[in-house]
Amino acid sequence: MHSRRGRLLAAMWCCVPPLLSMLLATTSARAVEISLHNGEYSLAREKQPSLILPPVEGKTAFDRIMDPAHLTFTGLGPAGDKALTVDRDGPEEFFTVLGRTPRLPDFHPESPMFAYVSSRPGDSTMLLTRATDCPAPCARVFWIRLQRDGEDVPYPCHAHRTSGLGWDAATASGLRLGMTPDEVRAVLGPTPAEADGSLYYQADYGANLPREEILARGWPERYAEKSQLITRIVKITFRDDRAASIFVMHGITWD
Repeated sequence: MHSRRGRLLAAMWCCVPPLLSMLLATTSARAVEISLHNGEYSLAREKQPSLILPPVEGKTAFDRIMDPAHLTFTGLGPAGDKALTVDRDGPEEFFTVLGRTPRLPDFHPESPMFAYVSSRPGDSTMLLTRATDCPAPCARVFWIRLQRDGEDVPYPCHAHRTSGLGWDAATASGLRLGMTPDEVRAVLGPTPAEADGSLYYQADYGANLPREEILARGWPERYAEKSQLITRIVKITFRDDRAASIFVMHGITWD
């Protein structure tokens, strides 16, 4: 990380609103999310009443999680000049950048998953992704998982070896493998959920998507009359106090 950027991220972390930091520090480590509903930001907690957050502090935390830059993974392709984006690109875009590969033989036939592993010498970086179970022609992936090796990866022997993936892959927001927990918090803010060696962030809101977007996603026009739930999850898992995996999901609940 460049020193100038490191100082900037540290400054952002120091500016986290104190009340929100206190609230997050006292919440349960699981099933916690920041929701936007009817203009109010709330902290939903497992088996506890939701907390209404002050508008400025709630918006700050919500916007950090919903930052669209988290969705784009950069530094891909043999020359490192390609990017792939959750909820925009589909399997064909992944095949173009990382190579064509069969889906993994898992138990979700309606939602294919694909895996890649770096073929660069001494590099064990892996990338997994899953496509949405929606009507054709949507074909978008709704999550990407980047990790430093094959630990806890399903069917690792089926991963496609590619020179288009390496340790230098990162999100456009600055999340990368090898970061410390404090460096992650500098990007995402204080975490509502911290347990089992991971930092977990979740936010959601309801939205009425435009008719054109609904049709482009392959769904019937009648969904233009309904509100869809938009959910974002960012989970960073650590080993030896360094980021070992980065999981980013952006999903839409249609019913």
